[in-house]
Amino acid sequence: MAQKKMYDKEFKIQAVKLGREIGFSKAAQELGVNTDTRYG
Repeated sequence: MAQKKMYDKEFKIQAVKLGREIGFSKAAQELGVNTDTRYG
């Protein structure tokens, strides 16, 4: 089973900003984050 990744608050804030700019699915791809992770 894969280990759960932990992201710091600053990463999350920047990820949301990027998602709002270019779309959340594309932002998740660019950041190397599973698209389902954005719901957490």
